[in-house]
Amino acid sequence: MSLTSYKGLAATVGRVEIPMLQRDYAQGRPDAESCRIRDRFLAVLHRALTGGPPVVLDFVYGEINGRTLVPLDGQQRLTTLFLLHWYLSARLELPDGVHVKVPKLSFQTRESSRRFCETLIRQRPFSSSEAVPSVSEWLRDQPWFAGGWRHDPTIAGMLVVLDALHALFKDADCAAAWERLVDAKSPAIAFDFVQLSEYGLSDDLYVKMNSRGRPLTPFELFKAEFGALLKVAAPDRHEAVDRKLDGAWTDLLWRVRDARHAIDERYLRYFRFATYVVLRPGDVRVGDDDLENARAAFGAASPRARENLQFLESAFDTWGPEDVPGWFGTHFTHTTHEPGKVALFEDVDLFLGCCAHFGDPNAFSLWKTLLLFAVLVHRGRGTADFPARVRVLRNLLLNSSDDITEARMPALLRETERWIVDGRLDPTTSSFRRVQAHEEVSKYLSATRPAALAEALARLEDHPLLRGCVGVIDVADPRFAVRATAFAEIFSGMNGMPVEPARRALLARGDYAYRNSAGRPTFGADTPESWRVLLTRTGRGDFVYLRDALRTLLDAVAQRSEATLVERLRGVTSAYLAEHERVSELDWRYYLVRYDEHFGGTRRVFDTGGHGMGYTVRLLSATQMNGYSCDPVLLAVHREAVRARPEWAGRLSNPWDRGAWTLVLRVVASGVTIASHAQGFMVTAPTNEAYAGAFEAVPNKYEFVGQVATVSQKATEDGRFDTEDRVAFGVRLLGDLLEMQPHKA
Repeated sequence: MSLTSYKGLAATVGRVEIPMLQRDYAQGRPDAESCRIRDRFLAVLHRALTGGPPVVLDFVYGEINGRTLVPLDGQQRLTTLFLLHWYLSARLELPDGVHVKVPKLSFQTRESSRRFCETLIRQRPFSSSEAVPSVSEWLRDQPWFAGGWRHDPTIAGMLVVLDALHALFKDADCAAAWERLVDAKSPAIAFDFVQLSEYGLSDDLYVKMNSRGRPLTPFELFKAEFGALLKVAAPDRHEAVDRKLDGAWTDLLWRVRDARHAIDERYLRYFRFATYVVLRPGDVRVGDDDLENARAAFGAASPRARENLQFLESAFDTWGPEDVPGWFGTHFTHTTHEPGKVALFEDVDLFLGCCAHFGDPNAFSLWKTLLLFAVLVHRGRGTADFPARVRVLRNLLLNSSDDITEARMPALLRETERWIVDGRLDPTTSSFRRVQAHEEVSKYLSATRPAALAEALARLEDHPLLRGCVGVIDVADPRFAVRATAFAEIFSGMNGMPVEPARRALLARGDYAYRNSAGRPTFGADTPESWRVLLTRTGRGDFVYLRDALRTLLDAVAQRSEATLVERLRGVTSAYLAEHERVSELDWRYYLVRYDEHFGGTRRVFDTGGHGMGYTVRLLSATQMNGYSCDPVLLAVHREAVRARPEWAGRLSNPWDRGAWTLVLRVVASGVTIASHAQGFMVTAPTNEAYAGAFEAVPNKYEFVGQVATVSQKATEDGRFDTEDRVAFGVRLLGDLLEMQPHKA
C-alpha cells in the first residue's frame, strides 16, 4: 500500500484501463442522489486545490500489468481525477508534452468511451471565454465528436462532470490549482493505492467486487471528507481514527448489516447519532449535511472538538468484539418484568435500532436517543449503580412524552449525563416532567424507603400500563407491597388490561373518570393506552379520585385472598349495588355499574353537555362528537328488553345514532319514541294514527307529568336519586309501547 496521486501513478503506469466488468461512470448520472454526491465530492477537490487542506481519498485497489493499471475498486474516483487533470491543463493551454506525463484513461467497457478519451487527450486548448456556454457544448461542437456518442452513458456522465468542474474553477486561479494538484512531494489530492498481487488477492475477489455495480455511496464520500477534516483538526488522532473507520468500526457495523448485506447507511446513522448528541441540538444547529455537522462537532473551530472526538471514538470502541444484543439483553427486557432488568416496552437492542432507524422519530424516538446516550456515557466512564440509575431514567423518559422535544434536547442531554455520572436529580428545575421527577426522588433518593420493597417496586414499575409511574399507589404506605400484589392480579389481562369484572368494581369504589381536553369524562376504553392515561395522570386535579378509588379497591381485593380474583371483584360490586338499593339511592354510577356489560367495546367517553354526570348524558363511540353516540340508559333499556324478548329486536330502532340532536328509541310500527329525562322518560305520541287509541291507555299505567313518564325519586342533601331502577322501569314502559295494537278499520 502506498500513498500517491493521479499524476504520481505516472512513475509506474502510463494508462488507467477500466475493465469490461466495471459499470458506467456513475458520478455523472443526472438523478438527485448522484447530483448531491457529485457536488459534495467536487467541492472537496475544489477546496483542496484553492487553499483548503489537502484531502486523502479512499483506497484504490487494482493490478498493474506492464504499464497499465487495471482498477478493481476506485474507477469512479480515477475517472474524475483524470477529468480534473484534463480540464486544468486544457484551461492553462499546457503543451501535450506536459499532459502526457499524467496517465491516460481508457475503457474496455465500450469502444465509444475508449475512443472519446483518446480523442479528448489530444484536444487542446480549451477556451474559457464567455463565448463558450459550457464544456459539454464546446466538445459536442468539435468535428471529431461522433453523433452516436451522445447515447453512451459514460461519455454523457463525463460531460456532466466537466461542466460541473468548469462551474467551480472558471473564476479560480487554475495555475495555482494545477501546481497543488501535481506537486510531487505533497499533492493536494492523494489516495492510497493497493496492488492486489502484493497482498496475495485472487482474481475471484476482482470478479466479486466488480460485479457489485453500485454507485458511490454517501458514506464512502463522507469518510474521505471526514478524514481530511481530522487531519487538520486532530492530526494526532487522524491516522488512528482513519484505521478504525475502515477497520474495527466497519467490523462492528458488519454485525448489524441490513438484508442486502450493506452497512453504509447504518454506519452513517450511528455516526449521525454520535454527532447529534455531542452537538447538543439547540446549542448548535444540527442540519441535514453530515459533513457540516461533523465540522461543527469535530472541526478545528469547535470549542469542544477534542471532547467530542473522544465521545465519538468511545461510542464505537466501547462495543469492540462484545455481544452487543447480549449486553442489552442483560440490562433490559421487552415487556415482562425480570429481576435486575428494566422493561423498555420496545425492542431492547438500542444499538441496532439506532443504526437501522436514527433520524426517523417514529421508529427511533428522542427518548431512545437519550437512553442510548446514557448507555454510552455509562460504558465510557464506568459509572456506578447503573441498574438503579437507568431504571430512574427509564421512568423519567417514558413519563415525559410531552416534555421531550427537539427544543429541550440540549437540557435533557445534559441532565441525562449528570444523572448517570453523578446521580444528581433536582425535581424543581428538571427538564423532564417534574411531577415524575419528584416521584423518582421520593422512590430512589429517599433514605426512608425500605430496601426490602425494591423488588416489589421494580415489578410494579415494569407493568405495561404504569411504565415507571407508580404514584397511583403510595410507595411510603405500609400497605404498598400488598397493594402492588393486588394491582398485578387485577391488571393481568392482555397488555396489562384489567380483568373483566375490574372496571365495575373500580367504579363501585368511586368516580374515577379522567376529563379529556374537551372536559368529557372517560372511564377507560378497551385499549391499553386509555388505561395508561387513567393510571399515570399524576399531578392533575381529578387524579385524586382515581387514586383513592383504586387504593380502596386494592385493599378490598387483598383482604379476601381465599376467594378467586373474580369472586372478590364481584363481591365489591355486589356490596355496592346492595347498599344503594337498601337506601333507595340509585344514581348514575349505580346504572353504569349495574349495566356495565352493555357498554363493552365503546370508548366510554361521555358528553355531559357541560354539566356533571347524571341520568341524561351521551355515550360516544369516539373521543369527539362526530361519530356515533347513544344514551347509555336507553342502550341498557334496549338490550335488557331484547334479552327478555328477542323478537322485539326487529321492531325497535338502533339506539346508536349519528348526528341526532336528541337520542331516542323508536317503535318502528307506531312511530312512538322514548327519550331519557332527568325525572324518567319523555314519550312522544305515535306518528301512525292507527295506534292513537291504544296509546291513550298507556299513561293510565304510569305517572305522567306532561309527556314525561316519571320514575320514583327522592331528594337528599346530595341531590335527587331514583328510588326504583329506571332501566327496569324503561323496559316495562317500552314493552307496553311495543305491544300496542293498531285500530282496525
